[in-house]
Amino acid sequence: MLLVCRFYFFQCESVLNFLLLLLLLLVPGPQLKVVSTMSVGYDHIDATECKRRGIQVGNTPGVLTDAVADLTVGLLLATARLFPQAIDSVKNGGWGAWDPLC
Repeated sequence: MLLVCRFYFFQCESVLNFLLLLLLLLVPGPQLKVVSTMSVGYDHIDATECKRRGIQVGNTPGVLTDAVADLTVGLLLATARLFPQAIDSVKNGGWGAWDPLC
């Protein structure tokens, strides 16, 4: 279901989501003071319109930087150490008992 409100487009997966979104847009009216998003960017928010109406816009810049860096280093290590092949070897019984004399 697609809701078009002025120049805003919202994709809703259910009628309940559609009704909730409609209420969020219509009920607050001039009382709406803050719009926030759990994302780094705010391209999906009309910042110009929010500024015109005096509505503060918040987002979470930099919140994923460390997580992305950690994942990248982890994937590099897994690739360099051939982790997928090692896991397959263990699952297929290729990992034997440890023997200090071998």
